[in-house]
Amino acid sequence: MGYITGIVRDTTNAPLEDVNMIIVSGPPHPDIVAVTDAEGRFGFDNLRPGRYVLKAYGRLESDEIPVQVKANEPPYVEIWLGSAPPPPPPTSAEESYLIHEENSFEDEGYQRDE
Repeated sequence: MGYITGIVRDTTNAPLEDVNMIIVSGPPHPDIVAVTDAEGRFGFDNLRPGRYVLKAYGRLESDEIPVQVKANEPPYVEIWLGSAPPPPPPTSAEESYLIHEENSFEDEGYQRDE
């Protein structure tokens, strides 16, 4: 049997506590959910060797993370959760383009629900 261990951090590298780690697919396994501890660590035990897909759910959600479990080589997974900074406000040229793009919905093939 194998296992998966790892850590979840935010974009400042601080560990994240109480993040739900879920195995969304893989060979049959007893545990499908683990929760990170105060140091951001998590683990799944008693896993059959094979390919698994993990996902982190907390205040933010991760992408699906493929993990290969081998009996003698336990994988260590590092996950960073955070959001990108907001984009800068559009320039006047971009605003003009966006207005034009909105008007493109008035084409004859477009039907509005009213």
